Amino acid sequence: MYKSYYYLNRLTIELDNLLKGKKIKSIFSQDKDRLIIEIDGNDKLFIEISVNHSDPYIDIKDRFSRAKKNTIEFFSILINTSIKNVLIASDDRIIKFETNAGNLFFAVRGKYTNVFLDAAEFLSFKNETEENLISIRQEFHSKYFHTRFNIPDSKNILDKNITQIRKIYPFIGREIENEVIARRTNHQNDLELLLNVLQDIFTENPVVFSDEKTGEIHIGFNSLKIFSNYEKKQFDDLIKAFNYFLSKRYQYEEKKSKLNKITAYLEKELKKNAARLNNLL
Repeated sequence: MYKSYYYLNRLTIELDNLLKGKKIKSIFSQDKDRLIIEIDGNDKLFIEISVNHSDPYIDIKDRFSRAKKNTIEFFSILINTSIKNVLIASDDRIIKFETNAGNLFFAVRGKYTNVFLDAAEFLSFKNETEENLISIRQEFHSKYFHTRFNIPDSKNILDKNITQIRKIYPFIGREIENEVIARRTNHQNDLELLLNVLQDIFTENPVVFSDEKTGEIHIGFNSLKIFSNYEKKQFDDLIKAFNYFLSKRYQYEEKKSKLNKITAYLEKELKKNAARLNNLL
C-alpha cells in the first residue's frame, strides 16, 4: 500500500511534523535510483528517496553509511536551507518539500518517477529532456498542495459505486477499491464505505502484515480487511512501520534467494544421479 496516494498523504503529514524547520546538510546519491538528503541537527536524519519505478518510496533513517567513492552531489542550492513545509498535491502522488531556496518534488508516476528541483532552474535527479522539464514544471505550478488529509466531500459525489467514484477521483487506488469491496454489506453503499476506509487510514495505527510461510508482506492500517489473513505487527507511526517493512521484506527476499539456490542445486544433483543410475541399469 506504500505506493497509494492516501498512504503518501498520511506520510506527508508525519514528514511535515518531523522535518519542518530542519536544515539540509547535503544531498547526494551513490545508487542510480536513490537520492539521500542528510538533515543536520542534534538528531541526525537521512531522507532516502527511491525513484525505482517498481519500488518508489520515501524512508527516514537515523543513520546512513555514505560511501567514500562514487557519490554524486545534487541540488547544491538547497544546502544549509531549512525545510519550511512538506505538502502533497490534492490530486496526484507528488510530495513537495518547500524551502526558501527552492522546492523539491518527489513525483510517483510509474517509469517516470523522479525527483525535481524548482528553483532558478528546473532540474531533475534522473535525466529528463528539456521539453519534458518545461511541461512538468508547468504541471506542478498548476497543482494545489496541502498538508491536510484529503478526504473528498461526499456532497460532490453523486454516484455511490466505487468504480465510478474512482473515475472522478483517479488517485483513489486499486487497493482502496478492493478494501471497499471487501467491506460491502447490505446496509452501506460504496461511498459510505470509502469514507470509512479513508478515515481509518487517517486515524489508525499503521500495521505490517506478513506471512512467514509464503514470504508475502504488506504495509497498511489496522482494520484493513484485504490483509486480514496475515500476521499483524502494529506501530505508533508510519516511519517506524515502513523501516520494519523494508527490513522484513529484505529478510524474505534473502531467504527466497537462498532457497532458490538450494533447490536449483538439488535438482541439478538429482538429474545427475538419475542419469548415473540409468547408465548403471
